[in-house]
Amino acid sequence: PATPVLKKCVQLKTKQKYTTNLEKIINEDGSLFGANLQSLLGKAVSTVLSRKDLWMKYPNLQRRNVKDVTAGNQTITALNLRWSDNIYPLMDVSIDLVPAIAYPAPEDGGWLPPWFHQQHMAQFKDAGYIAVPKWKSTEPTMETTVEFGVRSWARVFAEMPEELRQGYRMAKVVKERAVCPCIEDWPEIHISSFLTSYWLKTCIIKHYNQGNFVKGKSDLYWAQQIYRDIEEAFSKQYLESYFVPDYNLLHDDKYQQYQEMAVLYARLCRRLLTPQVAQRLRQAFMGSIQVGSITNHT
Repeated sequence: PATPVLKKCVQLKTKQKYTTNLEKIINEDGSLFGANLQSLLGKAVSTVLSRKDLWMKYPNLQRRNVKDVTAGNQTITALNLRWSDNIYPLMDVSIDLVPAIAYPAPEDGGWLPPWFHQQHMAQFKDAGYIAVPKWKSTEPTMETTVEFGVRSWARVFAEMPEELRQGYRMAKVVKERAVCPCIEDWPEIHISSFLTSYWLKTCIIKHYNQGNFVKGKSDLYWAQQIYRDIEEAFSKQYLESYFVPDYNLLHDDKYQQYQEMAVLYARLCRRLLTPQVAQRLRQAFMGSIQVGSITNHT
């Protein structure tokens, strides 16, 4: 590992020379050529997804398109799908596809940046760590702090009490357009376009690991608590990363423009989470009603 480029990123280099079949993704100095790696991944994904037999296995999914999307200084491959079932009649799903590199925990010969929260990281040891390539301008880095793959998050959520898991699901669904209306002052911007599921996860996992879980509190209580946390975070413009102490997930200047709007949306989502709506969400999760029928805005 070289000197950190960002607090949440480090630059990784190979320890040995590799054969020519990797020269497209490894620079002469041994660092990862992230842009080329992403491009090769996109081509590989498009090849696999062009197989008709693949889609026959998943009748609820329809492929819309696969395209490269520029985000800041990097390009990611976006897979756009449409899902249909008895809960979501027509739901568009966009999945960002990025390459990932698995590496071992420190006690197994691996390495973690010293600014990580070592105790929190230890929770993911058995599931394994995954580094995701990022790059600022032309300098490739390896982001190792934010996403650790579905298997790691799934393990933590599996250990949570049902009330916390269900509360997170409620919080995630209530911010969608099918439930939450636009605020009149910002008709062109909806909460679902900027409030990420990762922030919701950060809020609920902190309550679980800080011992704040209290038996007897319902899933509705925890869903509302998540939006209390989101409201406070945007009011202070500070949401601490679970994995990197003192790292602010809202550090980007672009989130400052959302401050007033995000606070109001958080309050709106919390007020939408009434006992009646909570019950209908539970019914939707069981598959007995559609999400779009949970509430009616006039």
